[in-house]
Amino acid sequence: MHLLMLALPFALRDLTFPEIEDITSQIAKPWHRLHDRVVVPPVDPSRKILEALYTFMEWYLTVRMPEIGVSKLLSLFDSGDELVETLKRVFPDRDGKETGWKIGKCHDIVHVAQNIALFGWSENTSGEWGEHSHIDLLKCLAKLTNNKDIFSQLASWHDRAGQRQQELQAESNHTGSEGNADDSQQQSWCRTKGNSPCELAVTYPLLHAAMHFKDLKYSIGSNKKGKGRYILDVRALPADRVPQLDLVKEHPMLNHLPTALGVFAFDFLQNKLGLNQQQEPTVAQANEVLTNNMIDTKLRTFACLTLKLPGCQGVQRIRSFPFGPNDLFHGRNRRPTVFVIPPKRFSKTSYSSFKLEGPVDVKKLWIGRVELLFTCSFNHQDQRIPCDLALISFLYPFDLPEAIGPLQRLAGCQMYYDPAPRHWLRLVPVSYIIGR
Repeated sequence: MHLLMLALPFALRDLTFPEIEDITSQIAKPWHRLHDRVVVPPVDPSRKILEALYTFMEWYLTVRMPEIGVSKLLSLFDSGDELVETLKRVFPDRDGKETGWKIGKCHDIVHVAQNIALFGWSENTSGEWGEHSHIDLLKCLAKLTNNKDIFSQLASWHDRAGQRQQELQAESNHTGSEGNADDSQQQSWCRTKGNSPCELAVTYPLLHAAMHFKDLKYSIGSNKKGKGRYILDVRALPADRVPQLDLVKEHPMLNHLPTALGVFAFDFLQNKLGLNQQQEPTVAQANEVLTNNMIDTKLRTFACLTLKLPGCQGVQRIRSFPFGPNDLFHGRNRRPTVFVIPPKRFSKTSYSSFKLEGPVDVKKLWIGRVELLFTCSFNHQDQRIPCDLALISFLYPFDLPEAIGPLQRLAGCQMYYDPAPRHWLRLVPVSYIIGR
């Protein structure tokens, strides 16, 4: 198809010229019925068609570039509008009647530049089956759904459902054994009405759970009866170690895990370990903490972190399967993206004082991908300090005003990008993850 598009300008050139010449010569003959009338001679339409095709090819070849700079990306916004207007000018009629243009697929041209900014290349995206998301994520926010505010309706329904579940739980706790029969019927009603446990379906009150993150209950799980899927020794992880562990080869971010552990101690365990330093620790200081405060250097990984809000049906599950083809969940490691409360060093607010009440608080959260889930322990004065941790590669906020689309301008959403190949890695307690 790509080669066919490149050949079209040559195939269409002077395509209708013989027919136009024949019609003109026939009208010029004395016996023709139009000979004595004022007739506008036919005009060859192929030239205007080629003009539109040239405009399209310039836009098309730019879109197909594997690497596109910011200046080219910005020019796509203007060239996309120019292409649409050219098509409307060259092909003003539809089915022989001047009914105007109402072809939905043409509208997608103006979204291509934004898709490249979001996903890196036009080949990474497809608009074949996601049109309904376009309604929920864009048109509803701009109130362009013929007064059908679907997004608000869904949010309101699930908010009421979550409140109803909390009321049922409170009533059950209050009545005790006297209301067992009625309570079982009410819980059965909740399950049959769609509020059964789920991965991250819309039946789970996500916003309500995030705002009440201090009430979330966290549990870890693996398929080896709590012993962890793998056991890693911190001393065997550094990149300069020869021979390198096979698991490190499969998941290179483990090279940075020892240093991240030391930084974690300075971020979250200063009081418990007797540390006193507000600045970011050096690599040497991070390693010294591990030497002095990690008697047991074994890390035990687990595969699933479950978040549950008391009083609500449903759970959130955050999974990590990073080690090769034999350690995948349904064929892949999905690296779920999560919201994280930043360490006090960066937010200037402790976990107990952190609140999530509006857009200002949301902007304080960090966004990242889960790379590994594991447990370990630190030691201080014969006291063991167990920790359930998540290794997360955080994303950077994307702040290019020229590439911001309606979803960001009107709804206040924020775009993020992955700073590969250099990742920004941090270890946080699993309780600092407040949702997917």
